[in-house]
Amino acid sequence: MESTGLTEPQIQKVAAQGTPPGRTRRFVLAAQVAGVALAFGLGYGTYPLYNGNQNTYFAHGLARAGYGLLSGDWFVRTADPVPIFSLLVQATHTLGANWLFHVYHLIILGVYLFALADIIATAFGDGTRAERLTFLMLLAAVHSSALGLVSLHLLHGDVGAHLYTGVAIQGVLGSFQPSMFGVFLLVSTVLFLRGRPYAAAATAALTATVHPAYLLPAAILTGAYVAILSIEDRSVRRSVAVGAVALALVLPVVVYTLHVLGGASPEIAARAREIIARARIPHHTMPQVWFNADAAAKVILILLALTIVRRTRLFKVLLSAFAAALVLTLVQVATGSTGLALLFPWRISTILVPISTGVILAAIVVRFGRILSQRETAVETAAIVLLAAMAVGGLIITELRFDKRTRRADMPMMEYVRRTASPGEVYLIPTGLQDFRLCTRVPVLVDFKSSPYRDTEVIDWYERYRLAEEFYGGNCALLAELVRRYGITHVVLRRDDPRCKELVPLYDDGRFAVCRLRGAVIHSTPR
Repeated sequence: MESTGLTEPQIQKVAAQGTPPGRTRRFVLAAQVAGVALAFGLGYGTYPLYNGNQNTYFAHGLARAGYGLLSGDWFVRTADPVPIFSLLVQATHTLGANWLFHVYHLIILGVYLFALADIIATAFGDGTRAERLTFLMLLAAVHSSALGLVSLHLLHGDVGAHLYTGVAIQGVLGSFQPSMFGVFLLVSTVLFLRGRPYAAAATAALTATVHPAYLLPAAILTGAYVAILSIEDRSVRRSVAVGAVALALVLPVVVYTLHVLGGASPEIAARAREIIARARIPHHTMPQVWFNADAAAKVILILLALTIVRRTRLFKVLLSAFAAALVLTLVQVATGSTGLALLFPWRISTILVPISTGVILAAIVVRFGRILSQRETAVETAAIVLLAAMAVGGLIITELRFDKRTRRADMPMMEYVRRTASPGEVYLIPTGLQDFRLCTRVPVLVDFKSSPYRDTEVIDWYERYRLAEEFYGGNCALLAELVRRYGITHVVLRRDDPRCKELVPLYDDGRFAVCRLRGAVIHSTPR
């Protein structure tokens, strides 16, 4: 019989416990990892459904799952930019388990934490137990909602968010939406650093498949892998193979994007790009809009991290990705290309910034490593207490977010619409009511937040938006055209919006009013 390496008393003790020592250690380690991930996720907090970009990216999936009357909405019949994500939304809602969206959010936050920690470990080593705990505690503190709330009140800004979001108001965290799958670019990075380039390329391709906005960032990252492998191997064979794997896996989403979202003509495509880049999301697409002191500080943060890890393999990845993004950004600025702007070459900063923050935090921890190791018990106790405190703080802030949502001024009006809406109705709503469609589950003419991506549909969306804005500016004469062209049946008004004679009041709470168009014909299949 093979020796166990244990003395007879130890064997008897293990037999009495009924669990091998190795299995016990693995169980304890798994419990610790799960506990830290849970504390991190709870500390970060979550948001009520449906908010922000969820109003755009959940609409197609919810409509297909039979959510209210959304199947009659014009927007959900436009080309779906994120079909894989929509399939997940559809399946989840069909199961009647919308609470799972919060579970998905928590899981992705856990993936983010440990992928980021593992990336840092490739540069600094595993460190002592005290160093690891201190690093995770600092990382959790930077991302905690409690720190964000405190700094918002004291410094008029969320300090933590500046340390983990990219430039151009883009990041991989937030509420559950396709952009959160950018977390897997971190997973891709750590796989490459751990000597698994094919898995790294496949994971980068997966990220772009879920959200095509990551196509160029994923290509930049994969290009970095290819360049590094070519230099390290002094051969192009493996690097070309890695690039080929990524290309093969990302090809379906490229074909889908070009075919489904592609242009009807060069002129129409150019017009649509102008609308999206310069009218809809210039804060994401135009460097002259988004480059400010915050963006400059993040560039400095990345450069500082590069200096710290200059003798590691992580340096090669960070430098390659940063250089590619910088060159492409300068090209966009020089050419003014809206096509390049909509590929978001600077979006790679959504992982470069949190990695850089992690590098700087790790360098601080290592600097005080000896002191921390001498007080390991105290450090462990402090880490547990602070992680628990941040989790509790995150839960409280999450509760406040949900409570704030229910007390919003527009909620009674939207509840009235949800209760009374009938098939065939189409609502005209003012800018700012971005939650209206998903909260009421009824079709709307247009809202500024949710814009389509196919060029002809972008132009249609912008025309709808322009007409709606003109009406709310006081042009009651437009109502007849809106009815004729789009089948409008109801109008939502704010306190100071025009009260046109064609409108019959149905609801008015002093802040919002809901009106029916006099003589409006309600079609069983809305136009």
